Amino acid sequence: MEKRKSKIGFFAKLSLSFGAICVIPILVLGIFSFLFSYRLSLGSLKEQVKSTLAHSTTAFDQMVNEYSQALETFCNDQEVRRILRSPGSGSNANSRIYLKMFLLVKGKSLNAAMYLIGNDGKLQMATIEPPRQYDITIYRNWGIFAAAQNSTKVVVYPNVYVNTVGKPISLSLIKGIRDESGIIGYAIIDIPTDSIAAICNESRGALPLIYTIVDHHYYTIYDESKRKQQTAFYDSPFRYEFKTRKCWRISKIDGRNALIWNNSSQNRQFFMVGTLYLDLIIENIKLISVVTVGISIIAFILCIILSIVFTKKIIRPIQLIVKAMQKVEAGEFDVRVEVDSKDEIGFMANRFNDMIKNIDELFQTNLEKQDRLRLAELQALQAQINPHFLYNTLDSIKWLAKLNGIKEIEVIVIQLGKLLKNSINNQNEMTTIRESLEIIDSYLTIQTIRYSGRFEVTKEIDPNILDCYIPRLIIQPIIENAIIHGIARKIGPGKLDIKITQAGADIVIEVTDDGVGIETPRLQQIQAELESDQRKNQNIGIYNVNRRLKLAYGERYGVSIDSDPAKGTKVRLVLPLNYSQEKTAAEVQV
Repeated sequence: MEKRKSKIGFFAKLSLSFGAICVIPILVLGIFSFLFSYRLSLGSLKEQVKSTLAHSTTAFDQMVNEYSQALETFCNDQEVRRILRSPGSGSNANSRIYLKMFLLVKGKSLNAAMYLIGNDGKLQMATIEPPRQYDITIYRNWGIFAAAQNSTKVVVYPNVYVNTVGKPISLSLIKGIRDESGIIGYAIIDIPTDSIAAICNESRGALPLIYTIVDHHYYTIYDESKRKQQTAFYDSPFRYEFKTRKCWRISKIDGRNALIWNNSSQNRQFFMVGTLYLDLIIENIKLISVVTVGISIIAFILCIILSIVFTKKIIRPIQLIVKAMQKVEAGEFDVRVEVDSKDEIGFMANRFNDMIKNIDELFQTNLEKQDRLRLAELQALQAQINPHFLYNTLDSIKWLAKLNGIKEIEVIVIQLGKLLKNSINNQNEMTTIRESLEIIDSYLTIQTIRYSGRFEVTKEIDPNILDCYIPRLIIQPIIENAIIHGIARKIGPGKLDIKITQAGADIVIEVTDDGVGIETPRLQQIQAELESDQRKNQNIGIYNVNRRLKLAYGERYGVSIDSDPAKGTKVRLVLPLNYSQEKTAAEVQV
């Protein structure tokens, strides 16, 4: 029993849809606005803080690595080593060393200071006046010098102090310069606090992130939260979590909720901590939720009013299209929809008009095709009268040749009769490879007698594909060209090779002769004709085979020619492997 269709019209469905689209989001938004806003905002903030802190850490590591590499290069300079061994080398040598130091620190983007101190304290060169704690005679075995003595590499040392020009320093890099006798001097680069602050400011952008940098002993080298009361050690209760996998937490700082994220430097010698207070963000989320709900309510009222107006405007052209479709269903193909709108409905109406026009044209074209097909069938029937008459006449000649003992005439007539019989009786577009080879054998027998002793034929056929279907008369024209245009024009005996094999999902047919070949200009012309589908009269056979294969199976298939006037010609046909006559025949008919 047919299910009863709904009586609700399109106008009512569209109005109800507008109402549902308005009401459901408002209800969901009103209930979950704060929760979703908080979670989404917090998740977004976490990703922003993570990305910002990672960028800051990378910039900090890059700064330290650049100065470490520059300091390493400076300490390996042979002229620096010579002047440390002989402090009284002269003013020119001192000037060159000072210039190298100046270019090393001023060539960077950060405003750092550099010092070169001899191990005996006699040589002191610096871009600014050295601080008291760099007096080697007093602090040789303390602090930064002790760290350099225990390492052969550049040491990154937390060194919070104010230098002689009043600039706060947060970090120092030092390396002991050695020769065979041991340490002969030290090279130091001081990195100002302002330089680290510049990196942090550039990385954080508009995000109000507060940075703190501590070393692996939790010694504070940079702290934006307590710049006025700088403390030596980072005293947060969760500082021991820095060395674990946990990298973020939400905690109260001075009674305020804050998102805290930490990230370690490349060599895990320093930890960068970012603190983001959430008070203002939570208030903004609440305000956004209230405003969103208020706007949604107003929008709902407006939508109810506007939906009635727009629904009527939308439904009218659709009704016109429906009426036109009903007329087309009744057989009126001259109907057209008059819709002036430029939206999707107008586009649909125009496409509907185009479709009806195309259907009408196709209908008329189909009628013409049927008329032409009946005419072609009549002409084909008339054309078969002469082959029938010729076949019957040849049959009479065959018996006369047999009675008079002329064997060659008998053979030729028998094979020609097979060719004519195949042409008359076989109305199928498709044939098997086995049947094609039988017809080709008949043709080759006639040509062998005609060109007595002029050529021999070899065949290499894959027995597994003998029952595959191919279009009729695609091999014989190629063989005919090979004999007439290749071998027949050659002086002396020739050879014709026929090879049919399977290559993956394709059938490859190759006809090779050792005849006179094709001159290069003529070969290029033939290849161009095959590619452009512009055939000439002398290439009808090859062009017809190539065009039939491409129309049937696509541009990937067809005929290719390779020829050398000194060696001969090879024609290669490629078509898909197929064991189904019905399916292939439907594809080939054009």
